Amino acid sequence: MNKTIWLIFKKDIRRFFTDLRLVLASLVMPPVLFTVMCVVLGASSVSMFSISDDYECKIAVMNPSDYIMDYIKERNGVSKKTDFIEEIVTKKNDISIEEISDYMTVDNNTEISINPDSFVVVDSFENMEDNIRNKKYDLYVIYPEDLDTIMMSDKEQTDVQQISIYYSSAEKESVAVYKEMLQLLNGYEESVYNIYDINSGEKTYDVATDKDKMRETWSNFIPFLLMIFIFSSASTMAPTEISRDKSNGVLNSMLVAPISRRELAVGKILSITFISILQGIANSISIVIVLPIALANLNSVDNTYGLKEYMQLVLVVLITVSMIVAVFSVLSTFSKDTKEATMLTAPITLVSTLISMSANLGHGAKESICYYFVPIYNSLQCFVGLFSFELDAEKVLITCVVNLLVTGTAIFIITKMFQSEKIMFRR
Repeated sequence: MNKTIWLIFKKDIRRFFTDLRLVLASLVMPPVLFTVMCVVLGASSVSMFSISDDYECKIAVMNPSDYIMDYIKERNGVSKKTDFIEEIVTKKNDISIEEISDYMTVDNNTEISINPDSFVVVDSFENMEDNIRNKKYDLYVIYPEDLDTIMMSDKEQTDVQQISIYYSSAEKESVAVYKEMLQLLNGYEESVYNIYDINSGEKTYDVATDKDKMRETWSNFIPFLLMIFIFSSASTMAPTEISRDKSNGVLNSMLVAPISRRELAVGKILSITFISILQGIANSISIVIVLPIALANLNSVDNTYGLKEYMQLVLVVLITVSMIVAVFSVLSTFSKDTKEATMLTAPITLVSTLISMSANLGHGAKESICYYFVPIYNSLQCFVGLFSFELDAEKVLITCVVNLLVTGTAIFIITKMFQSEKIMFRR
């Protein structure tokens, strides 16, 4: 490296690391805040969809069925060989007590436990919506009148009896109680008219993997936060690094010194690039720290993010930070002071924030290659794709090449701007 370039590079690096506030603002605070926010949001997302183990549900019932209530008692071990079993066997000669008892196993994996004490008999629909919305009741179950008589009748039934269950999809407890109630009613129906079994036994029928379960949660808010903190760390130094030297006269003195402007520009660019790489590494380290903690919060069986995903994330983060710093440095070089530089970079930061918010609006990364030729947006799509496990190496490569071209173009522009007397000495 040329001695003059090295001296300029060393001067800028020394000034950066001797300014404790700048180091904290650009290298320490963004990744620390990113880590804290991801952990907090991860824990919040778990509590948002989980239900307390000691939650006691309340179900309002109209026209209650004694037989269904006996079935619920049997499932909960409240009574043994209840009357409804004997009556079913009497009415339905083609099934036995042993066959009915197969349906009495309690599913211990359900989030909600419905027992006989969960039910409250009501006489009307009055204030039903408000009662569910205010969590006085989780469900309203309305049985047909004389349901028990109809079910145990020897006559063939031609009309299907309708059981209405009202719940609130906006309340996680109400949804869980609704699902459990459906399971109970389906179990009772099968015990009476067992024509076929659905997903019986201990076999797992849910084809969703750990990656599938994590996809929606992480691909929505992690890319958004990551882009915000990348811009936050880049904007602490890049917009003012060159404009500050211009405003305080340091750069003007160096421009009239017996050194070439090319050497001055290269030295400045190298120092800014070096610091931007440090910022990218700091953000990458925060990702490596966040993911295992987040996976633990989500009770993932194993770490579904492998070395390939980590390497792609780090590569995209480093190149994205370098690109943003290079673009901000162009505006800093053009500006006559730090105030103007901050003003010019503000619209870019705002637009980038709006672009980052689009991660919450989509479902996975974009399939079309065209999106990955758009700077900044391509990085966001890479993050979304990597966190939803839908990104291939071709899209990562396109993103990196495009962003490197933007970075190289910005560096070339800075070099040319240093050759311009009008730009460098503007007041």
